[in-house]
Amino acid sequence: MGHAHARNLWDEVRGPLALALILFGFLLIASFAGASGRDVFTSSEVRFADASPGGLSIVPASCPSSPHSPGKCDEPPQSETFDCNITASPYRISQGQSSTLSWQGGPGSSSGTIISRIVYVDGHIEPGIGSVPESGSVSVSPQTTTNYRYTATQQYVVLGIPGSSATVHCDATVTVEQCPAGQFAYNGQCVSQCPSGWTLQNGQCVATSCPAGYTLQNGACVFTNCPSGYIRQGNQCVLSECPAGYTLRNGACVFTNCPSGHERRNDQCVIEQDTCQLVCSGKNLVNSCTGQVVRACAYQCSAGACVAAPPPSAALTAHPLLVRSGDATTIRWSAQNVDSCTVTGSNGDSWTSEGDGAFSQTSSPLVSETIYTLSCMALDGSDIARSLRIVIVPTFEEQ
Repeated sequence: MGHAHARNLWDEVRGPLALALILFGFLLIASFAGASGRDVFTSSEVRFADASPGGLSIVPASCPSSPHSPGKCDEPPQSETFDCNITASPYRISQGQSSTLSWQGGPGSSSGTIISRIVYVDGHIEPGIGSVPESGSVSVSPQTTTNYRYTATQQYVVLGIPGSSATVHCDATVTVEQCPAGQFAYNGQCVSQCPSGWTLQNGQCVATSCPAGYTLQNGACVFTNCPSGYIRQGNQCVLSECPAGYTLRNGACVFTNCPSGHERRNDQCVIEQDTCQLVCSGKNLVNSCTGQVVRACAYQCSAGACVAAPPPSAALTAHPLLVRSGDATTIRWSAQNVDSCTVTGSNGDSWTSEGDGAFSQTSSPLVSETIYTLSCMALDGSDIARSLRIVIVPTFEEQ
């Protein structure tokens, strides 16, 4: 009786159960068919966001190796773009006045990430200025309204590998206000008459002669270098030593007394009756009759006269400018008409050279961005400074 009841119960549920199993089979087959219809992840490289077979997103921890998807790893991110900036202050001047140009040739050395950054290559400003570093300022005195264009070349670097580069331009205009009719520009002001030592030319007063240390360029006195016996104080070259018979007081030579063997003629101490001569003894100018030192020359003595020191020059370079952490670079410098030079690095490197010539040294291992500065003492007493920056290739470790 119990077996018969169980058989009857099985007969009642067998049909619905079989139908449920058939429906489940159809659903399972449809699911596999749908999965096979989706695009399977077959990329040979991991893009910035790829879909996995399960529908998830795969995001890389770094850029793929070359070749890679165009525009993915060789273009700067939107937060970093090639750019430059130049300003003029003041941007409006009168004839004869000056304006200061200030520029920035990129996002700066701190811009970017450990993966990518924009590196400044070179730049120049025209007209009349030429090659310039990444940032700086310079004083200009245009005679007419002038537009200054700053052209900068920058390069995008990803994981230390140079990528695309671009040349960008930016402009700053200095507006020069003209004087009213009947007046002329002089020293930033409009005057009715040019002062002594100046002459009227093209509606403005231009210099016909310049003080010590200045040369006449396009009607304006431009500082070059103080001559021997002078030092620069502010915008003037003042005497640092006086001729025989004179003493320096408050920047001026005051007559005191002619030395032995000399007599005063036309406010100068000259050798008495031309019986004695001034001769050189080392850097000293001495009286041939008495052997007394008449003047100590700042640079050299030649043919009975002091000789002014020639203008100095110096240059500083490095190769390579972009190094991996722990690597070194070669620092080279050269100088002419100098007494000595010193090269110092912000990492503690330091080297010294004596006199003229070309020199080189290998840096210590570099682990961070380092600035090297060349400082030279010129024979004429002036100082020269040059600097450059060594950039470290960013490193990245995938987790």
